[in-house]
Amino acid sequence: MGNIGFVLLARAQEERDYTEAHLKLLESVAGQSRAAIERSRKIRDEKAREMYEKRKLQYNF
Repeated sequence: MGNIGFVLLARAQEERDYTEAHLKLLESVAGQSRAAIERSRKIRDEKAREMYEKRKLQYNF
């Protein structure tokens, strides 16, 4: 599966650079977000398939 989004980081010039801990936290949040989006898409697709099968059965009788 390809990319499904992006995260944009911004800071004022006078602020310190992001630390390794910041980047690890961001990576974790991004990974969890991706998993949630993929799970949501899977549920949506399963519901669409179920609706399709129900309608197919209705019109075959």
